[in-house]
Amino acid sequence: MELSMQRLSGLLKAGLVLAAFFAVLYAFFSDAKLVFWLLIVLAAFSFFSFSFYLLVAVMVKEPPIVRPKKWPSISVIIPCFNSAKTLSMCLKHVTAMKYPGRVEYLLVDDCSTDGSREIATRFGNVRVMMRNKRGGKASALNYGISLAKGELLACIDSDTYPPTDCLEKLVPYFNSKPNVGAVTVFITAAHPRNLIEKLQELEYYTAFGFVAKTMAKINCLMVTPGPFSIYRRDVILKVGGFDEKNMTEDMEIGLRLQEHGYRIECSCETFVPTEIPSTIHRLYKQRLRWYRGAIFNLGKYLHMFLNSKYSDFGIYSFPATTVYVFMTMVIWAITIFSYLNLALQNLSIFWAWARVGQLPVFHTDGILALSSITVFFVATVAIWWYFFYRSIRLIGVRLNRSHILPALMIILVYPVLNSFFYFVALVMEAKGSVFNW
Repeated sequence: MELSMQRLSGLLKAGLVLAAFFAVLYAFFSDAKLVFWLLIVLAAFSFFSFSFYLLVAVMVKEPPIVRPKKWPSISVIIPCFNSAKTLSMCLKHVTAMKYPGRVEYLLVDDCSTDGSREIATRFGNVRVMMRNKRGGKASALNYGISLAKGELLACIDSDTYPPTDCLEKLVPYFNSKPNVGAVTVFITAAHPRNLIEKLQELEYYTAFGFVAKTMAKINCLMVTPGPFSIYRRDVILKVGGFDEKNMTEDMEIGLRLQEHGYRIECSCETFVPTEIPSTIHRLYKQRLRWYRGAIFNLGKYLHMFLNSKYSDFGIYSFPATTVYVFMTMVIWAITIFSYLNLALQNLSIFWAWARVGQLPVFHTDGILALSSITVFFVATVAIWWYFFYRSIRLIGVRLNRSHILPALMIILVYPVLNSFFYFVALVMEAKGSVFNW
């Protein structure tokens, strides 16, 4: 059964109206505490969004991808800064990519000090360009674009390892639909080993796999992932290149492409591994950059919020992302306040017990008695587990026993961790803290 875009759009708008209606009813007529009803609203909004993703994934059919009669030329641009540990492997994979048309390889070294340039020069078919002054990743990309001769630009991070058939799979997407400005891939975690890496592995399956796949079907992608994305050169030049002052240039250029009416497609059958943070500290640093960039860019493009000029992207995708980010930060702030308040109350109670020389005695109303927050928690976990399982199956990924603990944690623990990262990112963005590449 094929669902038309008109019906999808109608379902989308009706669902948002109903979600807003019930949220208002709950807010005005419930005596629940602020944190609880905010959790209810966020959960309802998230469930609607994920249900919509599943509906799109199952019912919207994509047109067949046709190989071009004439393959356009490609310039592969690799920005590099102190990438000695991964650069050799990256270049081996990049230069091994098969492509029927003409390809040139440009590596832009942004003042590395760890021997990255010497590693790059070992590859005779890679043109290495050293910069005199550090400018950051976006600046390095723009410099490479200014020297590129290809009709398409493949921008690849220096810690990413594309497969040999990558370009052959991606290029046909530019002819699959009108106004395609960029094509992304399924970014995956390269050789995940510890728990932190396996959490990200599962996160990437849903974010860069399932969600990207479904959002591309209705032209609602807003990020062209930095590890590997390919663009039409004339389009990038027309919209002004990458924003060199932006922390997340891949999100900013994605939003700008949408603003100018260009589609972003996703080749989810193209798995491209990239290095990921291996410790909680490195993950914290990465997410601060991601989330600070997200907060800044959502504010920069706020004129697209509920703007019908941008079709379903303006009516649903952009507002849904903005609301989710905002509510995540609000809930974390309120939760911190609530726990601090509870801690102060408990301190006063224990101080009173200490003064009378008695230990506290706790009572329950029965072993089977469940609070409303417990019911909400159990229901939320059950529903999200189903969504997570379905999303993994839809992209053809098979889980094994080693994924059981990470899968539980990504549902129970990881959202709290991510909301904390968002909250810290908001504070740092409000302070205007400096962040370097």
